[in-house]
Order: sequence, then structure tokens, then C-alpha cells
Amino acid sequence: MLKKEKKNSNKRSRKEMSEFSIKNLLLMARKHFAKYGFYESSMDTLCAEAGLTRGALYHHFKNKEGLLEAVIKQIDLEISDSLQKEWDKYDDPWEGLLTCSELSLNIFLKPDIYKIYHIESKKIFNKNNKYFSLQSNIIQIEIALKVLIQNGTIKNCDTKIMSIMINSILVEAACWISNSNEPIKALEESILNYRTIIKGLLTRTYF
Repeated sequence: MLKKEKKNSNKRSRKEMSEFSIKNLLLMARKHFAKYGFYESSMDTLCAEAGLTRGALYHHFKNKEGLLEAVIKQIDLEISDSLQKEWDKYDDPWEGLLTCSELSLNIFLKPDIYKIYHIESKKIFNKNNKYFSLQSNIIQIEIALKVLIQNGTIKNCDTKIMSIMINSILVEAACWISNSNEPIKALEESILNYRTIIKGLLTRTYF
């Protein structure tokens, strides 16, 4: 019995060590990719700061590109959690859609997310002809569109295509805002113009 308990304890410790290694590598990778960029980030330095070897990195993520992809997926989960919490606050799905869209725009503008997703990931994945997008925002928009069609708030449409198009507007707006000399004003103008575009989906019965 004691041997069995010891064996289970060892299994748990190995699992905990693996989770600890992944967590530390992702934390350092996010820091380095945001600060130095993908190509300029040193895996030796990153691993040293994480207190791990390069062998541990390649064991969990295979290569540098795999590590970047894991960081993007982590960002995606964080966005999903933020949007879901915001969505749950609203009884009116139309207001929920507008607010969540504007929240996602603000999230896209966070320095580390903007650098990693808008600049570094596109550099790497576009070069390799690999399409990579943050799915959380698209999924949340599509859920909202389906509810709004069902209750007659918006016109019938292909929710998958429409959610991708709406997300593209927000992503491109984030790029424009970040390069603006007056980002606060650019953000306000983007939200106003976004609302003008999105209102085109409304049915007359909503007014």
C-alpha cells in the first residue's frame, strides 16, 4: 500500500513539474516576444530566466515557432474569459455584442498582445502560409449573432462569415489606432464608425 501511494505521489510530482515548466516557459516567452520580437528573442536567455534547459523547451513545444503558437493560444484563452465575463453582464444581446466588440478592440491594443499577435505572429505564420487568428473573439461574435437573428434583432446572415468580417474590422482598427499620432482620439473614432457599420445589420423592428 505504501509503495502504491509513493508511486502515485511521484506521478503527481512529475505532472506538477511539467505544468510548472510550461507555465514558466510561456511566461518568459510572452515577455521576450513582446519586448524583443520573435527573431531577436534568445531561447538560451529565455530558458535561463525560466530556470529550465533548452531540452525542456523542445520537449514541451518542439521548436521556437511552437512556443509562439502556444503563447498566442494562451492569449486567446485570456480574451475568451474576458469576453465571456462581459457578455454575461448583459440581458440585451445587442448591447452585449457592441460592448464585447469594443472590449476586444481595447484588448487588441494592449502592448504585449499587439506586438505578439499583430506583428510577430503574422511575420512568422504568414511567411509559412499558415493562417492563424485569435478564435475567441470570432466565436463570441458568432454566438451573439445567432441569438440576435433568432430574436429578430438583426437580419438573417451567414453567422460564420459575418463574425470573421466583424473581427477583421476590429483587428484592422486596432492596427490603425496603434499607428496613430492621437491613439485616444483614433479609438473613439473607431468605436463610433464601428457602431455605424454594425447598425446596418439591424432589422426595422429593433428601432
